[in-house]
Amino acid sequence: MPRSNRGRRQQRDRRPDYQHRRPQRQDNSRATENHQDNVVHSRNMNQTSNQPPSAAGVHPLNTFARRAYLQAHLQYHRVWDEATWVELTTDAEDLLCKTLAKMGYRSIPLVFFDHAVDEHVWEQYIARMRFTDPDEHCWPWGIRPDPKNMAGGICHFYKNWREERGLLVDGPDAQTPTIDKPAASRQLPDAVDTMVLVKDEVASEAGLPTPLPSALQPTLEAQINERPSDFIKQERKITAEQERKINALQTKVDALEMKLVDKQRQIDLLRTAPSSSK
Repeated sequence: MPRSNRGRRQQRDRRPDYQHRRPQRQDNSRATENHQDNVVHSRNMNQTSNQPPSAAGVHPLNTFARRAYLQAHLQYHRVWDEATWVELTTDAEDLLCKTLAKMGYRSIPLVFFDHAVDEHVWEQYIARMRFTDPDEHCWPWGIRPDPKNMAGGICHFYKNWREERGLLVDGPDAQTPTIDKPAASRQLPDAVDTMVLVKDEVASEAGLPTPLPSALQPTLEAQINERPSDFIKQERKITAEQERKINALQTKVDALEMKLVDKQRQIDLLRTAPSSSK
């Protein structure tokens, strides 16, 4: 390989990656391993193609694969700007820390924190681009992480943020986060409620419109708890109606089959009649 080409390739390999500008959130060995995985994901996503990158094969809770896809999607549509993404990420991290502290969380899983930051940054980034059809660039996944599952480790960014402000923190081996009951004497949020409330609170802190007025947020948990029973009742009604329709159709099919059998007997009798007369 010519020396000039080799130098160009080395320069390309040394290009910075926005996803690894805050290594203090992980230990060095994990950061090195994840950086290698992320480079592979990025290269696979950025292969020359006329087709946009697909989110179908990307697990939304795999932070590095998720971020590689988000960057590839924006690059495909020629709207990727690293400085803007870093700016929005920094703002989102600060807002999320304030929100979690307000909700009483002494710690939070790293997977949950990174996912919440990415989703908020994505929505803000797309809003800035002012696409003709913003629905074309909506958040592509429905799966969300459990804010009480520490299997992926504690978020040290949030831990350091609390320590800098003299707030209580959980130890690094905590299996579930400690949640101090908010002053509003609201029940502690479950996994689904936490993500909804985090999104609303972060949007409120940022001065953005929220799906629900702040006055209705304390009643959100009761509304969510009612939904499963209503859904089950509705599903049972639909299932019963489908069963009735199926039974009615089956009755008609059975009747048609009986008629077909009778017609076949008549045909057989007509065919055998001449031979018997002979």
